[in-house]
Amino acid sequence: MLYFEATETLKDAALYAQLRVRFPLAQILGCSTGTHVQGLSVRDDGAIGVALNFASTRVRLAAAPIDTEEQSFACDVQIGTQLMADDLAAVFVLSDGL
Repeated sequence: MLYFEATETLKDAALYAQLRVRFPLAQILGCSTGTHVQGLSVRDDGAIGVALNFASTRVRLAAAPIDTEEQSFACDVQIGTQLMADDLAAVFVLSDGL
C-alpha cells in the first residue's frame, strides 16, 4: 500500500491507522506531498493511495532515522543491509525533506 498525504494531516497518523485496519497484512508506505492528482483535479489537501498486489514479487520495507545530511551515508548502509538479498531487483525510496 502506497499513500501520499498532505503534510498537515500526515503528522497525526490517523490515515495510517485506518489503512492498517483495512489492510492488516500489507506493507504500508507513505509520505507527505504538497500536491497530488486525483482524477482530473490537482489538489493540495487530502490524500491519495494505491493498493498493489504482486503474484510472485516479494516486497520488504526498510527504514532508518536520519537527522542530518552527514548521516546520509550511514543511513544508506543501514537500509542496504536491511534489504540485502540475492533476488533484490529494485528499491523505491521515500524520504523526508525532498
